[in-house]
Amino acid sequence: SLFCLGMKSFTFKNKSDPWMLLILALGAFHGTVQTDILAANISIFEQLCLWTGFSFFIRGNLKLGMIGIVFAGLCKGPLILFLGVFLFKMDMKNFHAFLSGVALFISVQLATFFCFPGLSLKFMVNPQVMDSTGFTNPSLLVWITFDAAPYLNRIFDLAINPTNLYKMVVFGLISFFGIIYLCLMKDQEKRYKIAFLALIYGLVLPRMKDYSFVLQIMPALFVMERLKTTARWVVLVLLSVSLWPYYH
Repeated sequence: SLFCLGMKSFTFKNKSDPWMLLILALGAFHGTVQTDILAANISIFEQLCLWTGFSFFIRGNLKLGMIGIVFAGLCKGPLILFLGVFLFKMDMKNFHAFLSGVALFISVQLATFFCFPGLSLKFMVNPQVMDSTGFTNPSLLVWITFDAAPYLNRIFDLAINPTNLYKMVVFGLISFFGIIYLCLMKDQEKRYKIAFLALIYGLVLPRMKDYSFVLQIMPALFVMERLKTTARWVVLVLLSVSLWPYYH
């Protein structure tokens, strides 16, 4: 259902794309779809909610788009950041949809807190961002903590705090991509902006589990569509063949 939704609303301008989607679904990002299914995780279902919301958003149905994104955020909190799609066009309708989504999400979270205060406090105190590392959680924070910061400390005889370095890098990346958006993407269609936001989300999130990369399949296909045939298949192979695992 998730990929059929993508076929209908988000991508597909070339005849070969359904085959590319099949290859990506089977092997892209170190087999993220297979990993999600084998782990009995809910990523596929939360992605279905998210991309259903995007589908309605692209068609101009802001209310149903907002509801889909909020449902995805209720499955996995950080996905609520995708309510930012409503800020691409700063008019009253989009801003109202954004505020309504934020209010709905906060209301449900408060209701959950009052119903299950102990469980909610435990989650807030220990969000388990670093509960796994290496190839099962190849996030920016993990890479900085176990690779970049130790390397800089060793080479330059420093005592860099990985968390502070992570915050600086995230600020730099968001500033950099913000400039790119204002200069190159402000007037692009909604699909470009959604793919762009998904890329930034995957780069800066402190916890990006291997099964969470399901999110990147549709944007990857959307970008590949706009490449020439040879480049498209080269990117497909690079995304779908696990050349090396990442260990820290």
